[in-house]
Amino acid sequence: MTFGRVLRNVFSCVWLATSAAVAQPPTMRARTPTCAACRIVLVKDLALDTVNAAATVSRQPIHASRSPQGRIAVVPGSSIEPVLLFDAGGKFLTPIGRKGSGPNEYVRTVAAHWLDADRLNIYDLASARVTTVNAAGRLVGTAPFHANSALLRPLDRGAHLVVNAFGGGRFAVYDSGALDGRTFGTIPEERPTRVQLSNVRRGQFWSVLSRSYRLDAWSVAGRHLATIERAAPWLSRNMPYSDGTFGLAPTAYSQDLRVDSLGRIWVLTTVASAGWRNGLGSPVKVNGRDRYPDRNMEKLFDTIIDVFDGTSFQLLTSHRVPGFFMVFLSDEHVLRQREGDDGSQVLEVWRVRMESEL
Repeated sequence: MTFGRVLRNVFSCVWLATSAAVAQPPTMRARTPTCAACRIVLVKDLALDTVNAAATVSRQPIHASRSPQGRIAVVPGSSIEPVLLFDAGGKFLTPIGRKGSGPNEYVRTVAAHWLDADRLNIYDLASARVTTVNAAGRLVGTAPFHANSALLRPLDRGAHLVVNAFGGGRFAVYDSGALDGRTFGTIPEERPTRVQLSNVRRGQFWSVLSRSYRLDAWSVAGRHLATIERAAPWLSRNMPYSDGTFGLAPTAYSQDLRVDSLGRIWVLTTVASAGWRNGLGSPVKVNGRDRYPDRNMEKLFDTIIDVFDGTSFQLLTSHRVPGFFMVFLSDEHVLRQREGDDGSQVLEVWRVRMESEL
């Protein structure tokens, strides 16, 4: 072998090693908050007028979103119930559509996302379509939607980011009306597998594995950008999943995440409260086993709110609050679910912000 060939081989090895090193996204292990002066402030803003909508509100909504003008769309927990529309003050306005397969009718609604102040997308997996309505709930148009996933975010020009979260799924970007999506990434399998998606900002988004609390940053072009592995004493990765149905303590579960306008990553994780047994309710025998169908989410859970820096990926602050906070409605609003004194469903909008004491 000539000296030149040896030199080329050495350079090739160095280039391959360098390329492999560059291809590996950074990983941050977050355990202790780094901003001692930072704190989370939560203030109740309003309660949605679910009394007027009581006949069509299930125990736990599937999804909710807030328009730039403050209107809130709630997807109830049953496919037979229509999407509910509330104004910025929480007043119930109207159910959107009805059961069926015609225009502005729905079979299995799984999500509703505002595109802007006057356009709301409603996703019906059973009908394989997305319906767009205006801020008053009236039909604007429909388009095919072939991605069989409730975990999705709308992109520009009618495209969608979706994820098949079961059995070690992958992310995919579906162009408007496309039968197949461009897939990328691999989601590490959990049982039960569940992943949450953040909103998309500047072509990037974060995902979180709900059980293991692993955060990953991605570009919509398919590049894996970073990983954050959360460590905390309240995590229960090796325990069987529980939401209290069978009388066991609920395990930690990441409900939602959001990237704010400053690039910070906010994560909502529910954990068992100190008095979680008080939230079980009365048991019912099913096949010889006790089940607890009437669990009180407010008594069963506390919520952990974590905020990570979007550049250094360090955990800035972590705050534990009583109750069940289920979804970010905007950068400044979260939705809380609780039961009224009469056992009715109560949905509250809370303002949330991070402050520094410096």
